Amino acid sequence: MLTDNERAFKQLMLYIGTVMLSFYGTFQLLGTVWSIADAILFAFLDFVTADVVSQLIYAAIYLVSFMLPVLFFRFMLGKTYVGMPLEPKLPKNSVVYVFAGVALILSMAYLNAMLLDVFNYSQFQSEMFDGPSVDANYQVVLAFITTAIVPAFCEEFLFRGAILTNLKPYGKAPAIIISAVLFGLMHQNAGQLLYATAAGLLLGWVAYETGSIWCGVLIHFVNNFVGVAESAVAQRIPASLANIVIPMFECLLFAAGVVCIVLIIRKREAEKRDAESETVVLPRGSLTKLFFSPTIIAFISLTGVTMLLYVAASALKNLFDGLMV
Repeated sequence: MLTDNERAFKQLMLYIGTVMLSFYGTFQLLGTVWSIADAILFAFLDFVTADVVSQLIYAAIYLVSFMLPVLFFRFMLGKTYVGMPLEPKLPKNSVVYVFAGVALILSMAYLNAMLLDVFNYSQFQSEMFDGPSVDANYQVVLAFITTAIVPAFCEEFLFRGAILTNLKPYGKAPAIIISAVLFGLMHQNAGQLLYATAAGLLLGWVAYETGSIWCGVLIHFVNNFVGVAESAVAQRIPASLANIVIPMFECLLFAAGVVCIVLIIRKREAEKRDAESETVVLPRGSLTKLFFSPTIIAFISLTGVTMLLYVAASALKNLFDGLMV
């Protein structure tokens, strides 16, 4: 027999799973529409015009795919929906959080890359999930829009805004972990699953600590911005110089991040923590069991199948390449 709080959590997870399914369906449908539009654009327009229009359409589709589920979530919860903190100002010490966050995500990216190399998945991922081209200057601007600006806003609004905020009444750990796991699954890429989930844990912690999504948005933006900027620089200077400049920049970024991490730790130890907002304490076993609502299971299954298909394609490619040698 479930308690009232357990029933409420079960219902919330059913709604969250429905939201994630709506995201999956919307993204797949609009992605197909974009693929068709992309083919038409390049068939009838010159390359530059077609490229610009195609990337802007993709940015719009990406934005809609995340923001519609946010509105849908708000509609489903009705009066019980907890609005995300949207005050138009950055929290105190945001710069410290940004440098610390970007440094940690950079470290996660390197660890993830080493793990992918172990499983011989790196080359396949770079071919299948290659980022936007940055050969021309206008492509750099487009890449900043599609890779840094749009994802930083819409992904944070859905996961650290709508989902994490409405999970807060059930505790800090459940809110951060659940939103991070769903964030990792959302990428539908086995090569990004652990990395994105770890980044989701960090961004969720920052959102919880600061009481605002804007610091997470900034971390997300700066991290993606750095990736695009490094790709653009690598395309425009000799490879020998890029192999020196980019690692030196990342080392400086990491060093600044380490300093900021130390500052955050010292600040947390020195200050008297404010009392946590009232939370509904549920047994860990109940939380785990009730997390797996039918809609959550369906979303995990869909994203799992998508990731397995890519892994199988990678294995077949490696096998084929081995036979051709």
